[in-house]
Amino acid sequence: MKPPRRQRVAIVGSGMAGLVAGYLLANDKEGRFEVEVLEMQDCLSLDSASYTLPRPRQPPFPPPCCSDAVSVPTNGTGTANGSTVKPKSASTIKTQTQTQTAETDEQDEGEERVDLPMRAFAAGYYDNLRKLYTHLGVTFEEPRFVYSLSTLASTGDSPTTKKRTQTDSQTYFIHSSNNHILPPIRPQGLSLLRWVIEAAYLFFWYTYFTFACFLIAPRRSEKSSIATKCGLITARTQGETLRSFLTRIHVPTYYTTRYFLPLMASVTTCTHDELLNFPARDIVTYARRTFRRPHYTVRGGVRQAEGKLSKGLKVKFGAKVTSVKTLEDGSGRVKVRWRWTHSSSAKGRSDDGRVGADSATSSSATAIAEREEHEEYEEEVYDKAIIAVTPDVVGSIFEPLANEMADIPTTSVQSVVHQDFARIGASSAHLRGDPRFQSRTIMATSSSSSSSRSNPTLPVSGPVSAAIHMFTDLHTGRTESVHEHRSSMLITTYPIDNAIDEAKILHRAKFTRVLRSARSREVVNGIFNLGLKSVNKEGEGEDGWKSGDGNVYLVGGWCWDGMVMLEGCIVSAIRVADALGVDVPWAR
Repeated sequence: MKPPRRQRVAIVGSGMAGLVAGYLLANDKEGRFEVEVLEMQDCLSLDSASYTLPRPRQPPFPPPCCSDAVSVPTNGTGTANGSTVKPKSASTIKTQTQTQTAETDEQDEGEERVDLPMRAFAAGYYDNLRKLYTHLGVTFEEPRFVYSLSTLASTGDSPTTKKRTQTDSQTYFIHSSNNHILPPIRPQGLSLLRWVIEAAYLFFWYTYFTFACFLIAPRRSEKSSIATKCGLITARTQGETLRSFLTRIHVPTYYTTRYFLPLMASVTTCTHDELLNFPARDIVTYARRTFRRPHYTVRGGVRQAEGKLSKGLKVKFGAKVTSVKTLEDGSGRVKVRWRWTHSSSAKGRSDDGRVGADSATSSSATAIAEREEHEEYEEEVYDKAIIAVTPDVVGSIFEPLANEMADIPTTSVQSVVHQDFARIGASSAHLRGDPRFQSRTIMATSSSSSSSRSNPTLPVSGPVSAAIHMFTDLHTGRTESVHEHRSSMLITTYPIDNAIDEAKILHRAKFTRVLRSARSREVVNGIFNLGLKSVNKEGEGEDGWKSGDGNVYLVGGWCWDGMVMLEGCIVSAIRVADALGVDVPWAR
């Protein structure tokens, strides 16, 4: 008996959500799916913004006076999602099958990978992500974070021209994750009396807010104003905003602006005002599930997971999807159209869809030029399509959601790898001088070996605590975080000025952060049937497109009713697998 035809599935995007969806379908027990990933870059996007550092040959955390200059590469560099990456040769930008093996788990002895953005995750909130990593045999470790909180004094009105140094900042508290260092480390220059008063104040309001998260539920809906062509109308939205919730439970502004918002803004990488527009349910749920739970990072970076998830997947690199459309012939099939982002992609393709070693060189110059002209755009018909990109991109390539995606806010975030210790010098030296900062061992968890299965939590060598310095501009409501990496490098995320010495910058990366609001929650929940019926901008009820209609599915960190994190990527991919009857091995 002839086996049934395998269904062709296109996955647009190769971030965590796209790779997990591809992994599940490609490993379907019944072998029903032929998966093809379409990626606009010349590499998979999950790890594309990250950076490989040389391992330090000197003790970690060099003195603040370190003046070694590192020049920014200026020749032959490309960009991927706004990140500076080393370009591949023309022959590598093509359709190919990923063949990463367990060898990708082993880093070169002289290198260390830095995840950009930082991929720390907490137990309790990231349960599906932890189960996935355990299933893949990825090793993760449990660092102890120590946060120094400081304010910055503005020297001008334009954030692009402000120049600040350590002398312009004032550290007012040093906090440890899960309060693993008690009593807290006293900041340098802060009097004992002021420190005691600050600690007592923080303890009271932190305890109050924690109890409030467990005892006071955010309102299910509240009135809000929606802009229309005819003016403003009042409508009920799905859930109370964080701003409203904090006001309702009477949390003081001092605690909010100096403690709560800087710490949460470092997680959400957005301004304080944007964070206050988040649904209160997101923050309350996150606070509940991460309370007193450890944080983890992947040893060797997310490329460990990327290599395992993409193993054997067929990937079209350099394919920028321009439209996804369900055919109107009643077949339910989906047409995907893309543009080759590199001319070599089209020139090097052979008839079977793979790169032919001699296909380009064997043609005349005229034939190649004609081929480039006719093959700049390409389209194929698939049985199903899974879109795994940010909402702004979804709106531009998938017409049924063009209007809805405009209601989901996004922002651009930058991370900088550098060796400019000017801003954190005194605070860093103060922390390293405290014996409690280095008094514990990092714990690593893995399921990749028999020994780790019998004893999943093993001590490993290395610095105990990861120092993260947070600087807040109270005028603009922005917080930047500076992570002291154990390789004696700094990673500044969401910088609020141009004060980093350009000569000491090794790498810049830009990525799109999807934000949340009461309206965006309404839109997302409507698409995935997760909540109340959505309303349109005229305040009327609407029954719009749902994920899965026309054999088109959405996955991503934003495709669930929660904060936009990697956990949402896993949850949404599992949702698609369930809809297609595919087994999820780590959920058994």
